[in-house]
Amino acid sequence: MLTVADQSGDQQDSPPWMDSWQRLGAILAKKTTDLVPGRYRRLVVSATTPTREFAAVMAALGMVRVSYRDRLLPDPVEQFHRLAELPAGTMVRAVLGGYKVELGPVEGADHKGNLRFGLKTIAPSACADISHLPWLKPRWREKKIDDISYDTGFIKNMVPGATPRLFASDARTVCAIVGPAENLTEESKLLVARPGDSTRLRPMHEVLRPFEIYGAMGWHSVICSSQSHDWPEPVADKLPRLVILDGAAAVERWIGGTYDAEVVLALVHRSDSSAVSAAETVLNQRRSALKFDLGNLGWVPAATVEAIAFGEPA
Repeated sequence: MLTVADQSGDQQDSPPWMDSWQRLGAILAKKTTDLVPGRYRRLVVSATTPTREFAAVMAALGMVRVSYRDRLLPDPVEQFHRLAELPAGTMVRAVLGGYKVELGPVEGADHKGNLRFGLKTIAPSACADISHLPWLKPRWREKKIDDISYDTGFIKNMVPGATPRLFASDARTVCAIVGPAENLTEESKLLVARPGDSTRLRPMHEVLRPFEIYGAMGWHSVICSSQSHDWPEPVADKLPRLVILDGAAAVERWIGGTYDAEVVLALVHRSDSSAVSAAETVLNQRRSALKFDLGNLGWVPAATVEAIAFGEPA
């Protein structure tokens, strides 16, 4: 359960239906790792809902909160050698001093044994948090974020096991949400916090940290418009393990393009004019798959929600 508030500041306990979506997201992130990959190549959970508001973003919130683990930084000298051996001009993302991010090319080592990074050099002892991201574009060279924004108390409240600095600067996509991008972005502004302490409520997106808002600063999710023709960076080459399809348009257009994902949550909202067609699209996907009992995961849908699940054999 969370304490939530809209922009007016009126606080209330999160309603049970909202908690149910967050719980489902957490369950899909945590309890399916032994099933996919393994027994199944892809697990699809589809639910029909009365309306779409907040279902996808709350499921994503559960996924991010449960999935996060502080990254273990490599030995800086060993990482220096790996970076120095990359082809000249390879783009990397560097978190420097724990408070700023720079993108740029590495050009091997200089005569003093330092890493040549863009227009500067970096000592081997400072190379631990520099990572090679293959999708970075050369045109982004010299891009800088001088202040990684985060609220220490809020992150500790929402993700108790996280080191706030590492959480905010991480560059990892836990989940991708495909749907009406403007609505999803607006819903991510909902003010939330776990009850029980004096933490001030903050926008949910400070935990989700969508790439579309935070960019190279550090991200945990990606929001993609259901009208897009291609997957956006940073998931264009490889989808994250968890994908949420929010609404009939997203389900009909994208469910056939999620085979690289391991777990797909397809939300069909009965208020959508094409809800029936989207439901048929899901059922067509199920025909060659194996039925999966959601009770095995310990999730019971709310009274107004109907859900099915199926796994495609590995």
